[in-house]
Amino acid sequence: MTAARTDVLRDLSLRFTQPGALNDPFELTPMFEQVMSEEKFGDTLEQSKGLIEDALREQYKELPAELRSRVPLENFISIVQANPSLVDHALSNIAPTFRAVIAAFAPQAKAMLTETLQSKIGILSLSESADHPLLWAHYADSHKGLAIEFDVQHEYFDRRRSDRDELYHLRQVKYAERSSMGRTLFDLDGDDLLVTKSLSWSYEREWRMLAPLDAAESCRKINGEAVYLFPVPALAITGVVLGARVADKVADEVAELLRLEHFRHTQLYRAELDMNRQVVAIKKPSRSGDV
Repeated sequence: MTAARTDVLRDLSLRFTQPGALNDPFELTPMFEQVMSEEKFGDTLEQSKGLIEDALREQYKELPAELRSRVPLENFISIVQANPSLVDHALSNIAPTFRAVIAAFAPQAKAMLTETLQSKIGILSLSESADHPLLWAHYADSHKGLAIEFDVQHEYFDRRRSDRDELYHLRQVKYAERSSMGRTLFDLDGDDLLVTKSLSWSYEREWRMLAPLDAAESCRKINGEAVYLFPVPALAITGVVLGARVADKVADEVAELLRLEHFRHTQLYRAELDMNRQVVAIKKPSRSGDV
């Protein structure tokens, strides 16, 4: 993160970011082309035979009383059941309209799902790596910022409310070639929607946790953008890595914060640029005044 984000340590709060504010414009966008496959459409049509029977029962109520007295309801239904071709003929008549309605609904379904994900869910993005040069370049103001190390075994990173909960627990991001072509809404699952990104982002080696934005402890407006903040326990923070080009003022501020009692377990590190191998090396932790 940038040097300005020392507030994470000072306030013990983390931003869970709405997808639309992230640097990947494809974040949390559902990847499907149609609502259902032709096979699924056929199954759905078959299941609708029961609905036709229900409709017939309703229609029977509209028949003249004299006719209903001569042909009881169950006899009326049995006539239809004994002639399945009648139902098949009815279904064949409505199938094209049904198919067209479903096809037309696909863009609307994608838009509705996208809007829900974009406006309701916040993402905390972490990385396995503290030494990747591109992470320092892209997210830490060209090595002038810092990185925070977390204890992922801390209970903070697994607060799921049920076995099927998609939120409140750390999950490894999957990287894959992505395309909507040939995919249906029924092909989607939680992993596909929430923790899958294009291969081009694989260098980030991301793990993420998701939370509902309406559960944020506070929301601030910064440059016109909503920033949703969630509390994080100090015990979950095990280290701070100062960037190789961090300003002395920032280094001193971080060192001072880590002298607080609730950070007595937290180590201080320094990133160094190995110019011979052109890699980032993390310096041995130190709690001395030399940072």
